[in-house]
Amino acid sequence: MHDTDQKKQYFLDAIHRVGGFSFSEQLSYVMMADAYHRSENIHGAVGEIGVFLGDYLFGLGACARPDEPIVAIDLFEDQKDNIDGSGRHDKTFDYYRALHQKHIRNGAELVLLKGDSLYLNTQDLFKASKQNRYRLFSIDGGHTHYHMTNDLFLVESVLDHGGIVIVDDYTNAGWPGVAEGVARYFLLSPNRRLAPFFTHWNKLLLTTESRHESVLKYFEDHARTNNFHVVKQKLFGFDVLHTQGFSETVFR
Repeated sequence: MHDTDQKKQYFLDAIHRVGGFSFSEQLSYVMMADAYHRSENIHGAVGEIGVFLGDYLFGLGACARPDEPIVAIDLFEDQKDNIDGSGRHDKTFDYYRALHQKHIRNGAELVLLKGDSLYLNTQDLFKASKQNRYRLFSIDGGHTHYHMTNDLFLVESVLDHGGIVIVDDYTNAGWPGVAEGVARYFLLSPNRRLAPFFTHWNKLLLTTESRHESVLKYFEDHARTNNFHVVKQKLFGFDVLHTQGFSETVFR
């Protein structure tokens, strides 16, 4: 299956048969992020902290190249250590391996890393990615403020320049620790690398500050070309976009 066809098949069809809460419009910006990376020749692993039932993980995985590992970080069956109950599930390694075999046909390897992200370090993530830096990374693990702040610092340490981080539940009033953790990262951390540039469907997207202007322009150009509703605001001193809309041009 052609690379673009595989991504389109997953985002428009298979995603509805994998458990979770994602849907096509919500994931359209993942395709935009992937397209930006390909246009800028940015390579690297894709990863997620907190994989739940796998729909978002394999959305990222559908964008991976054959030499870009798909890294899944979760407590998996050790849910007794899930201190806030976010993303609780009963799935085992075999469940995710079966989904990977069924839906991801681009040759990218699935790597399962068990543990609470509070106790993982940069070396753990590099070992899982076969020493590749990461270019796409979803943070959807523990929803406490200390998990959120920790995970942002952990991911920034392994992210390539122009890599994109997707924070889940940023605007979810049921999980205020997420927004608090993001605020702590930006307001109390003078040496941070990340900058926000995009909000969409409960998600906050960040990139390295070194590529903020470039990534923002790419997303804005795509949104305006497709006549999406676009609002530009400031967040922590950076320009950020909020858009509404979906176009299959993301698959071209």
